[in-house]
Amino acid sequence: MGIFWSLFSLTYCFNLGVEYRARFGHLWDGVIVVSIFAAGNERVIVTARRFGQGFVGYNYSTNAAVNIISPEVDDQGCPFFYSSMLCSI
Repeated sequence: MGIFWSLFSLTYCFNLGVEYRARFGHLWDGVIVVSIFAAGNERVIVTARRFGQGFVGYNYSTNAAVNIISPEVDDQGCPFFYSSMLCSI
C-alpha cells in the first residue's frame, strides 16, 4: 500500500503543478526562478519537487528552487502572538 500511495501522491502533485501552470502560468514569465517552499521533512521536499516539475516542465532544474523552511523555535516570531499586545519587533 505504501508504494502505491507514494506513486499516487507524487503523480497527483505533478498533475496539480500542471493544472496550476495552466491556471496561473500567465503570472510567470518563464525566466525568473520559481520559489517553492517546503518544510524540512524529506517526504515534503520530494512532494514539492514533484509539484515544481509539473508546474515548470522539462527545465525544472534551472527554473525552480525548493526553499526549505526550518521549524520555528521559541525565540522566533512575535513574542506577543497569543496576547492582545502588539508586537514591537
